[in-house]
Formats: sequence, structure tokens, C-alpha cells
Amino acid sequence: MRKKISIAVGILLVFIIAILVAPAILNPILERNIKEAIDNQLPKGYTINEYTITVNSLRGGVTLQNIQATMLNPSDSTKNATISLNKASLTGLSYWNYLFFDKIAVRSITLSDLTILAYQDTTKTNSKKNTNKEFNKELNIGKFSVENGAFFLKKIDETLLFDSDSLHFSLENVVINKTTLKKTVPFEFSEIALETKALYYLLNNDEELSLKEFSLVNKQLHINDMAIQTIKDTISPLDSISKKRIVRNIKIPSYTISDFHFKMVDTTLQVSGNTLEINNPTFLMQQNPSIDSKNTIEKPSKRSKLMDDNISKKLPFSFTLQFFHIKNSNFTLLNEDESKKLTLENYSISLKNMVVNHATLQQKIPYLFSDLEIQTDAFFYQLNDFEELTYCNFSLHKHQLQINNLAIQTIYDKETLSTKISKERDYLDMQIPSLQIKNFDFKVVDTTFQVSGKDVVMENPILNVYRDKLVADDTSIKSLYSEAIRNIPFFLTIDSLHVKNGSISYEEKVKREQPAGKIYFSNLNVKASNLSNTYAEGEKETTIYITSIFMEESPLTIDWKFDIKNTFDTFHVQGTLGVLNATKMNSFTKSNLNVHIEGILNKTYFNIHGNNTTSQIDLRLSYNNFKVAVLDKKNKKDWFLSSVANIFVKKNTASKEGIFKEGKATAIRNKDKSFFNYLWISIQEGLKQIMISI
Repeated sequence: MRKKISIAVGILLVFIIAILVAPAILNPILERNIKEAIDNQLPKGYTINEYTITVNSLRGGVTLQNIQATMLNPSDSTKNATISLNKASLTGLSYWNYLFFDKIAVRSITLSDLTILAYQDTTKTNSKKNTNKEFNKELNIGKFSVENGAFFLKKIDETLLFDSDSLHFSLENVVINKTTLKKTVPFEFSEIALETKALYYLLNNDEELSLKEFSLVNKQLHINDMAIQTIKDTISPLDSISKKRIVRNIKIPSYTISDFHFKMVDTTLQVSGNTLEINNPTFLMQQNPSIDSKNTIEKPSKRSKLMDDNISKKLPFSFTLQFFHIKNSNFTLLNEDESKKLTLENYSISLKNMVVNHATLQQKIPYLFSDLEIQTDAFFYQLNDFEELTYCNFSLHKHQLQINNLAIQTIYDKETLSTKISKERDYLDMQIPSLQIKNFDFKVVDTTFQVSGKDVVMENPILNVYRDKLVADDTSIKSLYSEAIRNIPFFLTIDSLHVKNGSISYEEKVKREQPAGKIYFSNLNVKASNLSNTYAEGEKETTIYITSIFMEESPLTIDWKFDIKNTFDTFHVQGTLGVLNATKMNSFTKSNLNVHIEGILNKTYFNIHGNNTTSQIDLRLSYNNFKVAVLDKKNKKDWFLSSVANIFVKKNTASKEGIFKEGKATAIRNKDKSFFNYLWISIQEGLKQIMISI
């Protein structure tokens, strides 16, 4: 019995002595093997200083301290990359796996106070050479962390390209082996956490990106105070920007993505999130005066294509979100002289099921989505050198679009406009208090933009038009409405249009010494259908039914039809005009024609068939006691000319045949005039047949 106890005690003592003595023997072996492994796997061009390594074999811990490494820069040997590491700690190292199974398993690796300075490689190589020796082991790390890291990337001339400071970074369940090393991202992991207090990135020669805080913790991505700004030049900030048409200044106080994930699938980076929310961003952009907008280096479409191709070659990706929100944003685009081109105040945008990938980036709308909601306050847009568009409120909710206080107005007064133009241009003042579009939708099919709506409703619109005929005529060809809609550069489908209680006034100044003549329409109501360039010819006819009060007195109805796809632009207009005291027209005829008229127009019927070249009119008219007074330059009656004119003008239509007089005539379109001029000269030809006796 005593012998057995002695043997057991002896074995125990040997085991205890082995445990105590083994580290003294094993630690140097492990230190030597670890150093050899580091030296063997060190890439070509790297050098490393002597550093301190401590192994605690009992606890499976390794500590490396005061590491300084250098990587040769092939483009400039005086600008080598450097790595400075104060401390690297490994815990839970499995010596058994390392020595007998050629596998490195570590519970954790922590790099403390890591600083990396790298320089941009300016050598242009077409192929990427693998300078690493073959990695035959598998590395498993329970958690890999960087504490208080810093990374700097510079150009050879010391220009800063990238800077990340106070970096805290961790990966969990990291795996590196022969298979992962062949992938774009040469390792796998299950979780990631990242925090940095400051980040800077030089986007290009003209712009820089910065942010004050970046964190990715528990799958929640959060960015504070992000900014994209033009690089400042205290002497001439814009002159130095030689190639960009638009100068950007973007500030985003808060940017978050919830349930954020990313992973590599084959060679594609897949990024996803539940909700991306951008709060209170401001966008200020300015057209660069040092760039001729008519002679830019690259067209936008070409730049976009180059960008897309570049992305697809470097890293194919897909980005999906369930919800995307921009809240309380403001956008301003300035002209070269710093005047406002476009402003959008306090706007919010929401998208659902958003997808961005290489295929979508090549479309006119570079992303897919299932639903869109927009809410904005004041909007301003300079349409051109003469007109501007504004509204007070815009909302798009569940495909119902509402715009309040929409206006298109000439920026000059009437007299000033005439001094600014070399040929005729109308002074416009159009105001629409309420514009609604039901079932509004827009999308891109293949490469074609499509806009559709069930019903467009305008309430109480007002249109005032003034034309100075003393300015030279605009002799450009004017399209009829069928041609204009047919040639809209996108697909348009509007099932119906309603105008409620509108008004139109038209003024025309013909003589310098006379005020402008004026005609006007009140209580204007319109019902239109099939305003679309998507139907086949003959499939559907556009119909427009108009009712109004002309010159505050006479009821007017117009029934207008045409086929938008008919290339001859055939149309049919028929209408009636109720009782009109002819003196109501003197506000127009006295100023423009030097003619004062009297009499009563009892009823007028007109029926016009026409196309892009000629029209035929049937006119039926009933009037009585019609008289004409021709005026001289002082606006007084010229008795001789008036007497001669009344010889040829029939005073009444009443005759043995009845109270109506009928006239048929043909008119030839003046193609540098509008459609309404075409209607007027058609009616004018019919009036000649009825009212003039020769």
C-alpha cells in the first residue's frame, strides 16, 4: 500500500515539476516559432525592427511590444509606409493546435495604439502580383480588436488623402485560410464593431469629405457631422477648380442605418439595412464660373457611365434598404454670379424597398423602389433668363400629388422685358392656387422615363399674358398642341384634366402711342381626356371641352378634338358664343386696329376642321345694328373713312332666309404663329364672307 502511495506521489511531483519547468523550456521555443512565422509570412518589401515578445504558455498568451515596420514604396523610396504598434496582445492561443495540427486558434488579438502611415502608389500596373508566400495554416480568432488606432494615407507630395483618428475596431469569429485569401475580402467574420472620432477623405482634386464621429455597433451605423466641401483656396476658391461644373458644399448632421449588414457573396459586396435616416442635411451647390457650361470636358452622361464602369470593375455591389428617409433638408443651387438658380426648403423624402446596384446605376433613375413620399415647403427654380417657377407647398402621399400656390412668372415688369429681348417674348403671370394629380406615378422602363396620372385638377388658376408687338417677330416654327405633346421627351399618360373657375387675360401692344388692347375670359372651366403620347394612332382621341364667359358678358363653349399621334396634326374645333355687345371689344380694337365698333352679336356658331397647313371654317352669325368707326391718330373718328367702311359692312344678318348668315372659308396657317392665331385667322376669314359686301 505504501509503495502505491509513493508511486502516486512521485507521479504527482513529476507532473507539478513538469508544469513548473515546462514554461521555461516551452516559452523560448514558442517565441522562436512565432518570430519565424512572422518573418516567413512577411510580404516582400517589408522590414520589421527588433521587438519584444513575451509568451505565457500556461495562459496561452502572447504579447508583442514596440513593433516598427516599414514597407518599401515602389514609386519613391523616400516615402515608405510605416506601421507603429505599441502593443499586440494574444490570449487563448492553442499551442496544441499550432504544434500538432498546423492550425492557429486564438481567443483574442488586441492591437493597442496602432498607427499606419502609407503613401499612394503612383506606379501604374495592369496586374496585381501576389508577393506573399503561400499560407498553409488556418487562423481562427475569436475576437480581433484595434484600440486607439490611426491611419493616414498621403500622396508623394504629402497631400493628405485619408485620415482616421481615435479608431476602435473589432471583428468576431475571424477565419483566414487558403480559401478566404483568394477572395476580394481575404477573411470571414460574424460580427463587426467600429468607432472613430474623426475621419477625412480627399474625394478628388477639388473636394473633401469629413466627419466627426462614425460608429457601427450592434448593427447600428451612425455618423455625425458629415460634410462634403470644396477645398478652400483663400485667394480664388473657385478658379482653382478647373474641371468640375458644380461646386458642392454638403452638410449632414446625422446619418443612421439600423440593422446594418454587409457580406461578400462570390465577388459581390452585399450591403443591407432596415432604415436609413438622414436628418437636417443642407446641400449648397454652385455652377463653377471657370467652366464654360457649353464646352465642358465631359458630358454628365459620360461621367456617369465612367463612374458606373469603374465601380463594377473595382467592386460589384448591391445595396438594399427597407426604408429610406431624408428629413427637414434644404437644397440651394447658385448660378455663377451667386444668384439663386434653385432652392428647396424643408423637404422630406421617404422610399420603401430601395435597391441600388450596378444595373440600376445605368438607368436614368439610379435606384429601384416600391413607394415614394415627398413633402416640401417653399420651392424656387429659375427656368431661364426670363421666367421663374415657384410654389409654397408640395406633397406626394400614396400616389396623390398636391401643389399649392404654383406660379410661373416673368422676372421683369412689362416695360423692362421689352428692353431685354431682341424678338417677341410674352410677359407671363400664371398662378395656380391648387394643383392635384390623382394616382400619380413615374418610373423608368428600359431607358424610357414614364409619367402618369389618373386625374389632374387645377383650381382657380389665373393666366395673364402681355405681348409687345413693337418688338421684332419671333419667326421660329410653332408646334400645334398635338405635335408638342407627341414630342415630349418621355412617355406621358394623363387620363383626364379639369380646370375649375380659371381666368385668362391677353394684352397686345401694337402702337407705341396707344395702350395695349385687351381681351379676357372668366369663369373658365375645362374638361380634357386622353392627354397622352403613349396611345397608338387612332386608338384614343384627345377631347377638350371648354366653357367660359368672354369679356364678362358672353357665354363661350368650345369642343376641341385631335389625335396626338396623327402626324398631319388634324383637329376639329366647334363652339358657340352667346350675346355680345360689340362695344366690349373696343378695349382691343381701338388700341390695336384704330377701329371703334357698335352693335349686338346675338349668336355665333363656328365649326373648324384643320391640320398643320390649312383649315376650313363654317361660320353662322346673327347680329344687328353693326357700325364701324375708323379712328385717327388722336383717337377721334375719321368721318370719311368710317363712311366708306360702313358701305362695305353689312349692318344686319336678318334677311328673307332667316336671322343667321352663313360663311364658308379656307385659311392658311402661318407656322410661326400660335394655334390660337390659327383659330383667329380661320374665324376672320369666315367673318369676311358674312360681314363684307362687295
